[in-house]
Amino acid sequence: TSRDKVLAMILSTCKPNSIPRAVACFPSISLLDSLFQFSLTSPGSHAKHWIHAPTLLERQTRPEVLAAIIAAGAVLTPDVAIRKVGYAIQEAIRTAVQVQVEEDNTLMRDLQIMQASLLQLKIGLWSGDSRKMELAEGFQQVLVTMARRGGLFRRGTYERIVPYSEDQGEVLERKWRMWVKQESRKRFALHLFRHDLEASASLLTSPLISYAELYLPLPESETLWHAPSAEQWKATYMRSSAPRHDRQPSLVDCIQDLDILAYKDIFVDSRQASMAVLGASWRMIWEFRQLESSLKGASQWCNGTIVMSSRHAELTKLLQYFRVSSVEDSKVTLILELLLMHLHLSLDDVQLFAGVEGEDEARRVYPSLVQWTKTTTSRQALWHAGQVIRAARSLRLGLICDFAAIAVYQSCLAFWCYGIITRSTEPNTLASHDITAWLDGSDDHAAQRWIINGKGNAAIRYLGNQPGQPDGAAFVSNPDEVVVAVVGAMRRNHNESRSPPLVDNLINMMEGLRKAGKT
Repeated sequence: TSRDKVLAMILSTCKPNSIPRAVACFPSISLLDSLFQFSLTSPGSHAKHWIHAPTLLERQTRPEVLAAIIAAGAVLTPDVAIRKVGYAIQEAIRTAVQVQVEEDNTLMRDLQIMQASLLQLKIGLWSGDSRKMELAEGFQQVLVTMARRGGLFRRGTYERIVPYSEDQGEVLERKWRMWVKQESRKRFALHLFRHDLEASASLLTSPLISYAELYLPLPESETLWHAPSAEQWKATYMRSSAPRHDRQPSLVDCIQDLDILAYKDIFVDSRQASMAVLGASWRMIWEFRQLESSLKGASQWCNGTIVMSSRHAELTKLLQYFRVSSVEDSKVTLILELLLMHLHLSLDDVQLFAGVEGEDEARRVYPSLVQWTKTTTSRQALWHAGQVIRAARSLRLGLICDFAAIAVYQSCLAFWCYGIITRSTEPNTLASHDITAWLDGSDDHAAQRWIINGKGNAAIRYLGNQPGQPDGAAFVSNPDEVVVAVVGAMRRNHNESRSPPLVDNLINMMEGLRKAGKT
């Protein structure tokens, strides 16, 4: 059975003296099946978008993939004991894949091995455990190399597969399975690209994949992807009256023409395409930030002001065009607002000011941050930070986790830094007669007035913890209130259930910021 295969794979990574305990503690087949189904149906899971469920439970499916899906489902549950099982399985997958690839180098090109590896990397990166996170960061380069050398990013390794009205029986079945295999490669490549964005933006490290190398055709629609049989796949194709593209667009095509994102047909998955464009945008913003940090002082060869202001304007325009063209989705909006926030502030400097590398580095960046807080750019950054909070609040219960939780934390850090500095350089800025500019509200006149000239009292909403309790205002000039409001938003999203370890860690870090601000 599949359970036996998964158990055998796990036992192969155990020390001899721990095998009896591993066998005794291994979950029943009913629990494994529940976790498997939960992983592929939970709103918090991405796996269903790039692992094809209808063709998964077949004899040729590798136990590493089955185990990774089970582990991904286990860590999504609120039960602490089941989460521990998920993290233990993730460790076994990491070791087993490494050993098997060493023994058989051809597995470097095996898509299922890559899928299992990406799932275990995601579990590790968002585990909240520093050891697992560092291992996930380190092994990501190996997986990127496997995908790159396997030709997953190149257009020439894909072909057009379309069902015709005369296709029936074995011909149709074979064509559908070829399409599923090819579509799985595309979706895996783009999800790896997205994971690279999330890891880079979370850890503030260089991205590993360039947007300029992704010439693979974009995936086709979710409707086609989730078709459970060849007949339904063909029927969905046949029902579409939209003209098929002469050439399936790629990410590079989307960057050049963002109107592709607005297509409402079955031939382009708009959500996958939107996420890919956000991934490309992050890499451009990262390049901008690196160049700006290098050109802060006087340069013998470059007029940094002209170069940087021009590039900043171009990137802002790109993301504003993206806003009106992309799909309406809370997670897409959250990432978009986070990227715009990063475009308007250096989170590296903010973290140094928060004391990540000690007092000397905090003192070094303080003067430049003081100058930053006096600019329209800083207020624009805080507007986008407020919009990140707004998008996070609109997520379903339990979904402020993983990268969304990191985004909320980074937004809180931006508010805290601005509030601490302006409190010391511009005391008594809160005017009782001024209107409130809600940074987590709609883009109204009061918000624009504050962004442009700093007039008004900027705030985010503090939602009451009890039903019927009125909402309050957490003013930006009081960083303690803002931290409390953001922590409250994260806790409300997880309701009464036990928060994931990463969320608990981030809440503790934000509470630490609040205490540091009082000293």
